[in-house]
Amino acid sequence: MNRYSPLTSATSRWLAFALWLTAAFSLPAHAIGGSLQDQIDALHRALQAPDADSDLLPLRGQLLISLERRRDLARTQATDVQRLSTWLPSESADPNTPSRNRDALRRELQLLDAVWQGSQQRLTLLTDDREAAAQQLAALAGQLRQVSDSEGSSDTRTGLLARIAESTTAELDQLIDLVSAQQRALNNRREQVMATLAALPALAASEADATSLQAELDLRSANLAENLSRLTAERERVEAESNVPAEQSTPFSAAISKEQLAAADLGIELCREAIANIALERDIWRMALHFEKTHDAVTLVEARQYRPTLTARLTRRRDFLEELASTLLIRIEHATQRGPSIADDQYSALHAALALQLSRAQAGIQEQQRLLDLIARLRDDFEQRAMNMSWSDRLATASATAQIWIGQLWDLELFAVAETVDLQGRKTVVAKSITVGKIIKAPLLLLFGLFASRRVAAWLTLWLQRRSRLDDGRARLIQRWVYSVLAGICALASLALAGIPLAAFAFIGGAVAIGAGFGMQTLFKNLISGILILIERPFRLGDVIEVGSLRGAVMDIDLRASVIRDGDGAETLIPNSILVESQVKNITHRSSVLRHSLRIRVAAEADSRQVETLLEQIARRHGLVLKEPNPQVYLEAFDQHSQSFALHFWLAQHAFVDPRRIASDLQLMILGGLNEAQIRPAAA
Repeated sequence: MNRYSPLTSATSRWLAFALWLTAAFSLPAHAIGGSLQDQIDALHRALQAPDADSDLLPLRGQLLISLERRRDLARTQATDVQRLSTWLPSESADPNTPSRNRDALRRELQLLDAVWQGSQQRLTLLTDDREAAAQQLAALAGQLRQVSDSEGSSDTRTGLLARIAESTTAELDQLIDLVSAQQRALNNRREQVMATLAALPALAASEADATSLQAELDLRSANLAENLSRLTAERERVEAESNVPAEQSTPFSAAISKEQLAAADLGIELCREAIANIALERDIWRMALHFEKTHDAVTLVEARQYRPTLTARLTRRRDFLEELASTLLIRIEHATQRGPSIADDQYSALHAALALQLSRAQAGIQEQQRLLDLIARLRDDFEQRAMNMSWSDRLATASATAQIWIGQLWDLELFAVAETVDLQGRKTVVAKSITVGKIIKAPLLLLFGLFASRRVAAWLTLWLQRRSRLDDGRARLIQRWVYSVLAGICALASLALAGIPLAAFAFIGGAVAIGAGFGMQTLFKNLISGILILIERPFRLGDVIEVGSLRGAVMDIDLRASVIRDGDGAETLIPNSILVESQVKNITHRSSVLRHSLRIRVAAEADSRQVETLLEQIARRHGLVLKEPNPQVYLEAFDQHSQSFALHFWLAQHAFVDPRRIASDLQLMILGGLNEAQIRPAAA
């Protein structure tokens, strides 16, 4: 369905028409017969009759008003349709300003869309009211027909209600036709504007565009400046008039002065805001004309990022003014309920002050909406041109987007530091921001400075050795001191060049001083031990180690402590100094497979080969015993009372593998297997 066609439901219209026909054929002839003028004259006579029924006078008056409205609509309907079918011609297009011409046509399209939306809402309301009136007409016609069939005459009250419903339905039909004519005119005009816009040549922005725009904005700025001066003078006058002695003032006159001052303040505020919007509009147009001339990808990306913030700000301001206008409407309505002691001139002054505030608020709403519409038009223009970009331009746009994002991330403020600055002998506290760029720049400068310091210290040491014949020990000592001093200077210089004040590290010095009093020695000891562990790597993450009676897997190696998880799943933090100073057994340093053994003694009369095979099969059946290497059984010793076998099996060492649990399982399985094979264990 065309967006600009009347969105009325065909089914509902046909239903309403059928109900109206039913009602019309059901009404008596005298109820709907005659022309509009005849019915109006008959009602006038009925209302002026001396024996007129007083109970029916309101209904007859209501019917008379509806019929007169229908008559007036019928007289002017042709003229109204002709008036709605015409549209004001567009401004004459200047071929030297193609950008302004396109924007004027797009602005007219926005106006057409807004008017069409309003007419569509009105058409929807009229259609709903017409359907309700038609249904009421059908119901009244049915009641009137029942009364006529049973009593042989029509009920006068029901007949009047039916005639009112019939007249209301016809009146709504006339209004629907007028609104439909307006929508058809809007559709035709929109098609003309779209055709004109499509026929415009694809010309880039010219200098005439910028000149014309500059002249228009300058004129508006001058008018606003003049208006601001007038409003300022008006406020001074109102303030002077409000300064009257308390004994000559009344609460109502004080309220009038307050509202007049509020109206003056609102006008000044909105005028200043309009002047600021002129500068904003200059920037918007400058960006748009620059992009139209050069198709610069950076301009497109900046516009895309700048638009949401600007739109949100203007929308918030417009919503505030709309709320203010709604409040003023309510206050104006309440002001109509004045007391008997209030004079007419006082009431008129209060009403005028509130109405002035309302008109200025509505003007501010229009100003904000004008800028929002301009941004929407330019956004559509930008996006339309972006869709027609070549792949090289799209790549440039993506590159510009990445550059802007990187720049924003580089300038992202992490925190601010207050620093005292001496300005001509006066102490001033200023806030200096710490950004991501400064955080990245400082280490890079520090690394470069440390590299240069190392080279300078080495060169200076070599030069001193050649000149002074220094021994190696003293040369290394001098080199370390020189390197330390230069490294400190480079650290301070890198912070200064990066723009990071030393006050940002003031809290670190305080923390170090406090921690030193509570045992920093142990902390530094663990830190150094952790660094040694990370450098030497006596064990790695996942290795199974034994420290004293604790056995488990290494889960984490930190600078201060390491985390060990035992076979029960409990995690233990062991300080790194203990791991460095104590004896640590790394079970899985080279391999995670470890051999375990069991000793089994059976009676001397048992078959040795059978026992060996049985033990090997039982070991293979256990799920955690590795199949490679194979479990092995050895006969270690025998005498006249017993035979001693050794079962060797291999396990993959993990934190959840408990060799004692597996050995217990194997012994239980071996005991059951010996009983089934009727092999008697050796006596103790």
